[in-house]
Amino acid sequence: MEALEEIIGEETFQGLPGALVDEMIKSAEGLGPKVLEDLEALKALKERARESLKEKNIIRRFVELPQCNPPTTCGVDGAYGIEKMLGYDLVVCTGLAVEGLTPPNESGEWSEPHFEPFMSLERHRDENTVLARALMMCFELQEAIKAPHNIVFIDGSLSTPIIYLNQGLSRLGPPDVQEGKLRSALRNRSSAAVEHYSQILTLQRGDHIFVGVPKYTTRNEIGSALEIQEFDDKALITLMLEPGEFIRPLVMSQPEESGWSGWHLNREYLDSEVKEAAAEVEQALSKLHITYYRPTPYTPALRLEFPEYVALNDSRLGQILRAISDQSAIPGLIEPYPLFYADRMAKSIGVSIPAIRQILTSQSVEDYSGKPEDVFFALHGYRTEKGAP
Repeated sequence: MEALEEIIGEETFQGLPGALVDEMIKSAEGLGPKVLEDLEALKALKERARESLKEKNIIRRFVELPQCNPPTTCGVDGAYGIEKMLGYDLVVCTGLAVEGLTPPNESGEWSEPHFEPFMSLERHRDENTVLARALMMCFELQEAIKAPHNIVFIDGSLSTPIIYLNQGLSRLGPPDVQEGKLRSALRNRSSAAVEHYSQILTLQRGDHIFVGVPKYTTRNEIGSALEIQEFDDKALITLMLEPGEFIRPLVMSQPEESGWSGWHLNREYLDSEVKEAAAEVEQALSKLHITYYRPTPYTPALRLEFPEYVALNDSRLGQILRAISDQSAIPGLIEPYPLFYADRMAKSIGVSIPAIRQILTSQSVEDYSGKPEDVFFALHGYRTEKGAP
């Protein structure tokens, strides 16, 4: 017990009752045997699964693919945050793109990250979260298309945009004079976002390839094929693959929800000229392919998602894996460098929101003709402030 407390540090549990801390540490110690039991089971499964996949020629090596010059890369991510105040919802979202490590003999495409910001004070509405998430996705798709790089890594699954966009468009509703800046922004950008999404999934260019890199997914194409249900694919394949090995591209599994009839994108508020692009998106998503690649000994297997035309072309697949290898050369990073950098920036959005609220409060107090406390109450957050007694 004392050893654990020394490792963790007293400041970790500040604000918690001592008895609760003791119980939490005891519970944590009791989880150790479960981890060991699972790892032993996974070790036994790994050998059987690896032999089965090798017999089916599903495990391949990167060196077997056509070699190429180092491609230029960038990573695309997004973030949104909503600060619920007594008078408003403060909505902030962005999409941003960050250039990867520059290949030798290249000067780089961008000197600075590229981004699109949005900020608005909105009336309290249940749908603000859904609308902000959809608008964030519009920004991400825009930045991905603008990137002039050979390989564009998109944080998350390539199927995520249709989910967020469909949810947002389904809650958009007809135009309203009091609809607010958030709803208006999504209405104005959704058609362009669908067009960008269609290009990402169908644009067949060898010098401009889009790749989804989800950190987590519930899809288990490999485990299902091997009838292994105890562990998800990322855990199983990370321990199964040797550095430099990858899984031969497979068709991405589709959701197994009851009544599933395929991907759908709400077209009610889209411009008429992009409705065909919406149909192309739905069709292309049913043909997405995936692979897992472990570039280095200190990197887990990375799940990569890409359109069908990439899966059928070893040269394009080789470009992707070369980009992953080049951008995973920094020990300690468990994802490609541009995605790590973009993710760090995106996470900073949430940290900045309280500061934005304080700036807004200070400016409003200076110009308000009434009592200062009116402003403080209107812009006071619902959440308990960090460090408050």
